[in-house]
Amino acid sequence: RSWSSRSCWGCHITDQGLLDISSAACVGNLTSVSLWGLAGITDKGVVHLVSRARSLQHLNIGGTFITDESLYAVADSCPNLKV
Repeated sequence: RSWSSRSCWGCHITDQGLLDISSAACVGNLTSVSLWGLAGITDKGVVHLVSRARSLQHLNIGGTFITDESLYAVADSCPNLKV
């Protein structure tokens, strides 16, 4: 299968869910993901996801409790991200 876009709005995803998504063979094709409002995720899950989803062009992390650690990982891992 292939993914290009994924919204997690209304889901109850935790870091374990992000780790599971990160291990999918098609995560490298992911170009857009919305993690908006996911209170159950931390830097650990976001860092792992962005390190594997290097094709990301759009990322919504609004309403989360992530810190600068995730932002640095996004900057380092997502060269195609659009502002």
